[in-house]
Amino acid sequence: MGAIINGTSSVTLKTFDLLSVYTASKAAVNALTEVMALELAAFGIQSHVVLPGQAPGTAYSSMNLSPVQPRQSLSATSAA
Repeated sequence: MGAIINGTSSVTLKTFDLLSVYTASKAAVNALTEVMALELAAFGIQSHVVLPGQAPGTAYSSMNLSPVQPRQSLSATSAA
C-alpha cells in the first residue's frame, strides 16, 4: 500500500488570461492523477492531488494583484 501526491495549482479551477500553457500543464497533472488513482487502486496505491491557492509573492507585487482577490483578466484590470 502506498500513496502518490501530486501538486498542481488552483488556477485549473478558474481561468486567467496569459496563463494558457501553465494552466494546461497543471490540468494535465490533475487528469493524470485521476487516471493513476483508478489504475493503481488494484495494487493498493492511492493517488491524490493538492491544489494550493494564491499566496503573496513577487508576482503579485509586480502586477499589482491582491492575493485575496483573483484577477479576472489583465485587460479588465488595466481598464479599471
